[in-house]
Amino acid sequence: MSGILLTSILLSYVLTTSSYEIAFSEDYSCENTICNPRAGDLLIGRESSLVASSTCGLNEVEAYCVVTTSGKSYCKECTSKQPYNSITNPESHRVENVVSRVPSNPGRWWQSQNAVHNVSIVLNLDTQFQFISTILRFKTYRPAAMYLERSYDFGRTWARYAYFSNNCKRDFPAVPEGPRRSLTDVTCTGVYSQLTPSEGGVVAYMAAPSEMHQSWPQYSKERMNLTAITNLRAVFTRINTLGDMRVDDSPLTRRKYYYALYEWNVWGRCTCFGHALRCKPKSSAEIIKPEKVYGVCECTHNTAGENCETCADFHWNKPWMPATRDAANACEKCNCNNHATACFFNPVLFSKSGNVSGGNCHGCIHNTEGVNCEFCQPNFYRHPSYPIDHPLTCQPCNCHLDGTLYDNFCQQYTIPEQNTIAGRCICKKNVGGEKCDRCKVGFWNFQAENPDGCEACSCNMIGTIDNGGCDPFTGLCICKRFVGGPNCDRCLEGYFNLSTTPLGCQECACSQIGSLNPNCERVSGQCACKVGFTGRDCSEVENGYYIVPPHEIIDRPDEKEITLIGPKGEGKYVIVLDVDPKQFGSGDRWSIVVTPFQYGATKCQNPPQSVNIYQE
Repeated sequence: MSGILLTSILLSYVLTTSSYEIAFSEDYSCENTICNPRAGDLLIGRESSLVASSTCGLNEVEAYCVVTTSGKSYCKECTSKQPYNSITNPESHRVENVVSRVPSNPGRWWQSQNAVHNVSIVLNLDTQFQFISTILRFKTYRPAAMYLERSYDFGRTWARYAYFSNNCKRDFPAVPEGPRRSLTDVTCTGVYSQLTPSEGGVVAYMAAPSEMHQSWPQYSKERMNLTAITNLRAVFTRINTLGDMRVDDSPLTRRKYYYALYEWNVWGRCTCFGHALRCKPKSSAEIIKPEKVYGVCECTHNTAGENCETCADFHWNKPWMPATRDAANACEKCNCNNHATACFFNPVLFSKSGNVSGGNCHGCIHNTEGVNCEFCQPNFYRHPSYPIDHPLTCQPCNCHLDGTLYDNFCQQYTIPEQNTIAGRCICKKNVGGEKCDRCKVGFWNFQAENPDGCEACSCNMIGTIDNGGCDPFTGLCICKRFVGGPNCDRCLEGYFNLSTTPLGCQECACSQIGSLNPNCERVSGQCACKVGFTGRDCSEVENGYYIVPPHEIIDRPDEKEITLIGPKGEGKYVIVLDVDPKQFGSGDRWSIVVTPFQYGATKCQNPPQSVNIYQE
């Protein structure tokens, strides 16, 4: 079987047994399941990332001979100072020649210096990739002994994948022989180290054979530890010879033995943990080549990082997890109410929430605080006009420091059952106003040093204008119109009944005929009555007294009250009627009581008087 055909068969096996992990079509939606970007040969487009520890003809022309299975041999020269060119430099055998090309060129390969047993070739990647498999197709005999190793930290540490030898006990005595039983087994096998074929023989290795997929899913911890690579190195430790070097170590014999590699395929994909369908170059300036496998994931599922290895900013409500065939395990957005500068996952919070929410918001802004920036900071309150995620939702209390009990503290939330109103400041005992910036009614002298804030006015409250007590700055009592005294605590002369009415007191209104003077007692309003008069305002005649009839006081007109035409001439009189004057009609006769303007009452039995009343 030819080497090219064998390589094709092995490559087909690799792709078939890993088919569900290789790639999805471009129009595939993986919103709710695993995403896998296209896999390919990691060497394509990375010729400059290959390094060989030994290459023929780099410094000077080096002769070598080719031995065939028929025993025939021929010799040629290697000159690798310049890159390979099929016309101008066909004998250049630099390491970049091993990169696969279509169509393949049998005249192009990498070759080491003659008779150097310990030689390595290494692929150095610019970011982490997920390694699937590798195939090395040799031009000459395959190495008698070699091993394959990887680094996931850019060459700082290395770990072995597998050993290959036609004599494992001699070359690698500490390594167990036989096939791998477990994903992490590192064994030695002689399958790929025989002399035959002399050309086109392959060495192949698969990181996770298909029979192990069920036990170790694609993004399980064990499998990721095994397949994550930044560097892959093939180390050749012993050349396969025909035995003649033991007898004849001459330069002519040494020219027959060297490592020569037609092609090295390293299959892999960018490591995206199931969160990306496509990958892009690390440098935005790089021209994209469709055949090249790039290493920076175009992340989905709210993930971020070159390998989608972390959650995107503000998406740490649940811990980051790789995707599976059954679940996308997308990162969830933190509930920071648009007030945080960052959010991190907190496993303690996550556990306390029953594995529902673990996002811990940091750097709360807009005067908020709390795990979710859901509370207003001290001295700020939740404004009812704005939703919780609005930048203005938390407003400053702006309480007057001299008038509050707790240094600008206000009630932060409106809670009816607790009788709290958002923004209401907690005032000192004698201080009022929404912001505790003034004395309550009835108090004055607003002072920070006063534990109660203000001192009580000395005023009688009901005697002051608007029942408001004293001036809040001077302490002076401001009396209502008919109230007097330094403390507005008594009615003025001629007024009584201090009350909350706008004028404070009511007029005495003592009868000008029946009272001695216009003043009255300030509380009861009792006027000082003349002899024969009674009632609060002295407008009533006591029993045993009578009133001089109107015809006897015709010469005593009074122009202050009702104007009527008297029975014996014209004049104006003060007449107090015991009936409604609106009921008078021409010629009507009514019983009346006449109160003289000036004369006092004469003691007698006071008989009713009859007077004719005429309308004007």
